[in-house]
Amino acid sequence: MESGGTLQQTLDAVEQVGEPGEPVTASELADRIGCSRRTAYDRLEQLADAGELRTKKIGARGRVYWRRQGTGADNVSEDDQQFRSLVDATEEYAIFGLDAEGRIRTWNPGAERIKGYGTDEIIGEHLSTFYTDEDVADGVPEQNLAAAAADGVVKDEGWRVRRDGTRFWAKIVLTAIYDDEGDVEGFAKVTRDMTERRQYERQLRRQRDDLEAELDDVLERVDDAFYALDENLQFTYANEQAEQLLGCSAEELRGSHIEDVFPEADVGERYRECLSTQEPSNFELFSERRSIWLEANVYPSASGLSVYFRDTTERKRREQDLELYERIVETLDDGVYAVDDDSQFVFANEAFCEMLGTDRESLLGEHATTVYDDEIGPKAADAAERVSAGDQNIATLEFDLHTADGERIPVESRFGPLPYGEGEGRCGVVRDITGRKDRERRLEHQRERLEALNALNTIALDITEAIVDQSTRAEIERVLCEDLAASDSYTFAWSAGVDQATESIDPHVEAGVDGYLEDAPMSISPDDALGQGPAGRAVRTQEMQVVEDVFSDPDFEPWHEVAREYGYRASAAVPITHEGTVYGLFGVYADRLDAFAGEERRMLRQLGEVVGHAIVAIDRKRALMGDELVEVEFRIRDVIEMLDIDAESNGRVHLSQTVPLQDDDYLVYGNAVDEDDEFVEELVESLPHWSEVTFDESGNERFELTLADPPVLTTIASLGGDIDEAVIEDGDYRMSVHLSPGADVRQIIGAVQEAYPEAELVTRRQINRTQIDAEAIGSVLTDELTERQRTALESAFYAGFFEWPREQTGEEVAETLGISSPTFHQHVRAAERKVFEALLSTATPRED
Repeated sequence: MESGGTLQQTLDAVEQVGEPGEPVTASELADRIGCSRRTAYDRLEQLADAGELRTKKIGARGRVYWRRQGTGADNVSEDDQQFRSLVDATEEYAIFGLDAEGRIRTWNPGAERIKGYGTDEIIGEHLSTFYTDEDVADGVPEQNLAAAAADGVVKDEGWRVRRDGTRFWAKIVLTAIYDDEGDVEGFAKVTRDMTERRQYERQLRRQRDDLEAELDDVLERVDDAFYALDENLQFTYANEQAEQLLGCSAEELRGSHIEDVFPEADVGERYRECLSTQEPSNFELFSERRSIWLEANVYPSASGLSVYFRDTTERKRREQDLELYERIVETLDDGVYAVDDDSQFVFANEAFCEMLGTDRESLLGEHATTVYDDEIGPKAADAAERVSAGDQNIATLEFDLHTADGERIPVESRFGPLPYGEGEGRCGVVRDITGRKDRERRLEHQRERLEALNALNTIALDITEAIVDQSTRAEIERVLCEDLAASDSYTFAWSAGVDQATESIDPHVEAGVDGYLEDAPMSISPDDALGQGPAGRAVRTQEMQVVEDVFSDPDFEPWHEVAREYGYRASAAVPITHEGTVYGLFGVYADRLDAFAGEERRMLRQLGEVVGHAIVAIDRKRALMGDELVEVEFRIRDVIEMLDIDAESNGRVHLSQTVPLQDDDYLVYGNAVDEDDEFVEELVESLPHWSEVTFDESGNERFELTLADPPVLTTIASLGGDIDEAVIEDGDYRMSVHLSPGADVRQIIGAVQEAYPEAELVTRRQINRTQIDAEAIGSVLTDELTERQRTALESAFYAGFFEWPREQTGEEVAETLGISSPTFHQHVRAAERKVFEALLSTATPRED
């Protein structure tokens, strides 16, 4: 018989083997208290006999025991005795009873908390209610019941289902309850929610896996050279790789001090510091003995140091080469960069950063499109692929680089592929080509200027040829506009006349464009907004007007839309002038900025003068050679009273011939019939443009009058006309003007009335000129010349007196005629005067 103390220890052990109320076997108890199975069986039987334990036979030879709870067995029912311990258990467990078929008979608060079912709704339900659909389909509930009935108890872990459908991880103990005959009369089940514990166990497993992975990493490092040092820094171990790198066997190293192998001064100090701080360390050192670079990873412990190291000589050389390359790169004035396969910057030298106006830290990691336009990236990638394929040695692109402050710098980038990581990026050199672009623009500008100058020279020659070919004004303007429009320097051109009366322009010719003058109305009025443009200013100032950028000139605003429509950026309006008179103007347009500068502007201005001269030449030619003329007659009444002249007029002052001099001065020949010199001199003093008069001393009433810049005469001459006659008689002044049919008569009328407001237009008519024929000249030679005058003239002509140089002098001709030299010269001059008078005298016109 065991002592009471031994039985109490056995009873306590029963409680410790399983959960409260959980049956145990003799084998389980023997393992717990460290005795034989027979001893454990004897003690269990004694406790059962004493009423401290209950026991049941299970199977053929098995028996289980469980703790008997409470006292007074005679006062409670058998069901109460079976489940007393379960009912009193903690709420951490679901404890309930089942009948022999597995239907629920009892339900405790712990079961309600864990499972979620109330007592009334779960009693009578089958055990399978708590199993998953998969387990029910596989028959797991029935299998557990059968196993418990056969073996007495079943322990299991798995997913169970709560009332709300959620799952939890459960640890269960299912115990069969037998009657006295050994038949199963029900089951007792204890369930514990192990979800949190399971999660914790899984976390522990993950930590274990992480530790194993870290350990694997440490083990992999053993592939490096490795040696161990004790606390005195003496070798205790070296692997094969260490032997190879250090050039010593492990036996030779064992017991050696680290400073014997590495005599470098700082190695021992580093290791002693690592031992002192017990902190891992990493450093590089150069072994002079082995002439190699080593990288050491040192791990301290209480017993010494573990050192993993590897040969980094090749890497060090590459780093030194790279450092040298970087030093070279940093000294370059050009920018150097590298991007990875995602086009993100991984390198940039200082010059490139300065070019962008940013620092290296801000740039690295940024996408390349932050410094250039989006379309450049694909172009660069394609070019790099061609280099990789061997189609070209290096790729080159020109583009605008975007700086940090928003400016754009023209650059040239020469680049190629760069292996980077597992992909392929690009590296290149960027050069600021602002200076080169400026030079190219200047050269292009010069080329455009030269082309424009060549075109203008060609136009001037064409206009000259047109004049020679006796072209009309319309033909000259057509040649001008078509040549300008045909030039590569200009887009289109037009010419127009000027209507001073309506202050408008009269379109003549357009070339290179159709309908522009209709879409872009202009005026020459200073009071009209349309007259503030280049055309209006050109007419009013008689100076070429240039707009270098039509969109930045506020005066050109009325024509901004039409400028966009017709595609030009610069314009020039050139007045067609001659000797202060505006005959019209022409406009020329270009699609380039600053198109009319320097020599080009001078030549266009000169072209306007050439055209003006050509128009005047044509009008004069028509006036001189044409049969038709326009005669305009003016009259100023009481001119003597108007001029406030004191001298009396008793006769007639006739102005007959006008000869142009230099600088808009004219010489006028006239005669004063029955007038004294004083009257003519007072006229000269009263009229502002009459500057000087000289009288013929021979007393034949002739005089020469000098006019200085007379506005009327200048305008008449500019239009190819002439004054047929000017007479002061009976106190009135009359003037007849002859013009070609194409001349601007209104301009003459305006000039006369502006100079002399009292002047009135008397007549304007079309007349025909009567030609002087050979018979009239012949009559002069036969009728007007004396015999001696004709003989002297003919002899001088045939003797070569009028040639240059003279073939005979006057003395020689006179000797041939047998007369004196003065007599010869007198006869010749008299004859010349009569002949030239017949030639130059204005023929009497006749009215149509």
